[in-house]
Amino acid sequence: ATYAPASLQPDTTYYWKVVEVNETKSPSAWSSPVWSFSTSPCLVIDDFESYGQLSPTQVFQTWLDSLGFPPDEFFPDGYGGNGTGAIVGNDPGAGPIMEYTVVHGGHRSMPLFYSGLSEITRTFEPARDWTRGGVKTLVLFFCGTATNEPAELYVKINNTRVSYKGNAGDLTSTEWKQWNIDLPSSAGLGAVKSLTIGVSAGQGVLYIDDIALYRTAPSANP
Repeated sequence: ATYAPASLQPDTTYYWKVVEVNETKSPSAWSSPVWSFSTSPCLVIDDFESYGQLSPTQVFQTWLDSLGFPPDEFFPDGYGGNGTGAIVGNDPGAGPIMEYTVVHGGHRSMPLFYSGLSEITRTFEPARDWTRGGVKTLVLFFCGTATNEPAELYVKINNTRVSYKGNAGDLTSTEWKQWNIDLPSSAGLGAVKSLTIGVSAGQGVLYIDDIALYRTAPSANP
């Protein structure tokens, strides 16, 4: 016998037990011990662990950039690029597309090369409900290089823009930065269709990892 619970809330402990019933016996019910499990404190948007070298798992097929990708059996229409200066992932002809050394959590992070105004976008089909479980904060981790040019970092949620409030020079930091983003109510959070990460100018590479939703903004944890 199996049971699939309804939509679970983040950061919540649930208790359960099994009761066996046989009305022809006395007593007619036997209860198991009470068990429990706790859900994750966050709703993961992308931890970048599922991407690989081949279609349909190439990261630039999910996070759309300026280069796009050609048609294949999984994406018959391909994608022609978004016209900005963003490139997602390392050159697949030179080695791994994902980054395996500069990582915040798990084993992979996403390289984002920027040159001038640069944007990458992930779309959600169907749209995601970012009000579920009382979540209020989007958390994104990023790490730069010392040779990066400082610029404005921002996200767009359903095209509602939220700029990074820290120092633009943080894009040059080689330590992971935790960006806690208050979800804007004007973004239509009940039906989120797209998430964009953008850099306003300059040149360099950022590594992106562990994008998730939280009820309460977690303390900085590099």
